[in-house]
Amino acid sequence: MDFSLKVKDISNQIEALPKFHHQFSKFFQTRTKSMAQTALDYLKGLFIVEKEKTMAEMERSLDDVCKQSLGHFISNSPWDDAPLVAEVQRSIIKELNPSGQENAGLIIDESAFAKKGKASVGVKRQYAGSLGKVDNCQVGVFLAYTTRMQTCLIARNIYLPKDWIEDPERCFDAGVPLEKQVFKTKPELALDLIKEVVANGASFSFVGMDAGYGGNSQLLEALDDMKITWFGDVAKTQLIYKKMPKIEVETIEQDKFQMNIATEESCSVEELLQTEEILFHTCHIRDTQRGMLAIQFAAVRVFINSEDAPLPRECWLLIRKELDGSGIKFTLSNSPADTSIELLAERQSRRYWVERALEDAKGLVGL
Repeated sequence: MDFSLKVKDISNQIEALPKFHHQFSKFFQTRTKSMAQTALDYLKGLFIVEKEKTMAEMERSLDDVCKQSLGHFISNSPWDDAPLVAEVQRSIIKELNPSGQENAGLIIDESAFAKKGKASVGVKRQYAGSLGKVDNCQVGVFLAYTTRMQTCLIARNIYLPKDWIEDPERCFDAGVPLEKQVFKTKPELALDLIKEVVANGASFSFVGMDAGYGGNSQLLEALDDMKITWFGDVAKTQLIYKKMPKIEVETIEQDKFQMNIATEESCSVEELLQTEEILFHTCHIRDTQRGMLAIQFAAVRVFINSEDAPLPRECWLLIRKELDGSGIKFTLSNSPADTSIELLAERQSRRYWVERALEDAKGLVGL
């Protein structure tokens, strides 16, 4: 969260909050009153309270702050968060990429939030990647804006499981707006976030994602339609073709035809690595406290197919290994065929920063 508060000492951060908050204060205005001061109190509480960032703890830690007022501000006050989020996005992008020329990207990721009860919106026993197990939790889908040097979260959607959508009374009790009571998969939620960022005029060069999203052909094809370059991690079982398959057209009825892929067998990306001579390069992807981080990296042109696409399409298969040969990761990308291997490696590796951003947001301000 380093786009306006650039001081490390917590007391200096608290002193800087009013100036930072002022640029957003207009968004906390309702028909009858301004909730801007309560919003500022809540921000201060997030920074001051160290462990459980509850409103009761904020009341104990701040002068002239009431937990009931904070609770009303978060849960019931009718200020609209969409314009606020859009302004936050514009501020972040202006700070991280002021000229609009930076090699910036959007990174999709999700994170889980452990819960004990059943009342929190979207909570259920479900797989939590950040917890590494199935647990009672909420899951959020996030979008981060990233340059070579900085990353900041800019958008979020909460995942509502089907059993929530199928229980309108539960949604009503939890305050879920009627327009949000529609089931969407996590990739669909991520696509909604990308569309919102595009509508807000964000300047970026690519979208990156882990295998939970990179393996979703509908998401990738939607990004293709939007002319967006993507980097999607995939499982080692992901099927590809080494060469463009020939297509046979089969007549089913008088005016109905079916296209069948013929003559070329597919293989998994792991099988390709094991059976083909693939040239690896040593690429330096980012600066660390120990110097530039180097990896082994290979880029191979392959063809992929899905049920939703009429024809196989050519793309990059990117293979990343640590210098000792461990930690193999496979990624597909629709980057142009003349993209340099150094740029492919750097963009493929950018996802590291969104995980750090989520960790910082949870640790510093109790996301």
